[in-house]
Amino acid sequence: MKYCFRAGTAVVVHVSALSILLLALLPTTANACDLCAVFNAIETQRGGSAHSAYLGLANQYTYSGSGIKPPELDNLKDQYLRSNISQVYGGYWLTERIGLQANVPFIFKSYRRIEDGQNERGSERGVGDMSMLLKAVPYRLLRDDVVINTEIFGGIKLPTGDSDRLQEELDEVINIVTGGPLDTGNLVGGDDLALGSGSTDFFGGIGLFTRYQNWVISGNAQYTYRQEGDFEYRYGNDFQWDVGPSYYALLEHDRTLLVRLRLSGEYKDDDEILGVNIDGSDEQNVFLGPELIYTGGSHFSAKASFELPLEAGDAADGVVPRYRAVLNAAWTF
Repeated sequence: MKYCFRAGTAVVVHVSALSILLLALLPTTANACDLCAVFNAIETQRGGSAHSAYLGLANQYTYSGSGIKPPELDNLKDQYLRSNISQVYGGYWLTERIGLQANVPFIFKSYRRIEDGQNERGSERGVGDMSMLLKAVPYRLLRDDVVINTEIFGGIKLPTGDSDRLQEELDEVINIVTGGPLDTGNLVGGDDLALGSGSTDFFGGIGLFTRYQNWVISGNAQYTYRQEGDFEYRYGNDFQWDVGPSYYALLEHDRTLLVRLRLSGEYKDDDEILGVNIDGSDEQNVFLGPELIYTGGSHFSAKASFELPLEAGDAADGVVPRYRAVLNAAWTF
């Protein structure tokens, strides 16, 4: 069996299945991609009335870096990836328990990496892969001192983002199997910089919010199943979650302020190229930090969080998250 690697639009290289198998075993650098869940946090859900609409903006900023370099390139500056993902989302409650939502991400990424033995700086910006989801409220209890709110959701992610940067991953494979260097020192790859995957993916998740008097326990979880996209590249399936205790510092009829300690995590399987696992491209990160959630009346909610990693990947394999911040504001009509 033969595999076909395309470099640009003109060059075609054929290698055997044995070459692909050997490639999977080589100690090549595997870059870490930037994860961002479809925004649907239960803490900001106003929920409730049928035939009501809402509109929101969620922004996640992540700074990732690594000071690891090959000895011969030790004079170069550290590599980094700054990722800013803004999701514009809107939804409509068909009934008190069933709603629809669409998310459109706008992405800006800037980076410094090693390319051809030198530091290279650049940026990418544009629309990412949009998502559409259906959500339901299977159980809700609303009393003066006790609130229980649950949510389940599922949806589809469409390939609306530019995936051209994934060409770099295929070019790297060609370079290796045709005798190129195994380790160029680059820790920011095309999979990090691509705005889209070129694949149609599916996701589902749950949310839980429970309150007794001023104390709250809440959490969210989301799993994404990914398919092969452009340039025969497939991102690994990922699971993201957050949980934490909270306390209402302000709990009034027309406004509330919730102070939360947020523990969150993200886990991603190995990526694949040409059906072969890329060893070391999996991710496992755990974050901890404070979060503030504000509601004003029945029409406005906002939240802000700042997190530091308790556990992150190996900085020798790729740039790893150093901190991240999330801002969100939503209006219900």
